[in-house]
Amino acid sequence: MKTRYRSLIKLKVPRDKAWEWANTRKGYWRISKSFILHCAITKEALQEAGLLNMEAFYKKMHDGITQLIEPPYTRSVFTVV
Repeated sequence: MKTRYRSLIKLKVPRDKAWEWANTRKGYWRISKSFILHCAITKEALQEAGLLNMEAFYKKMHDGITQLIEPPYTRSVFTVV
């Protein structure tokens, strides 16, 4: 309980909410997809920790692929006389 509380405080969660959330009976695996972690661990916090932003990476890679592969209906057509 103390460890969860301290960890939530480090993640800048308000003290009253940190105390509420630290007192859950559920284990770490069970609360991994809960509202608690979605509020506490943000994308910015993960980037500050040095982790890769998967959304930005996907968009960067996807934009590069769509420029290389054009659907056939987007190419210009020349009339042969």
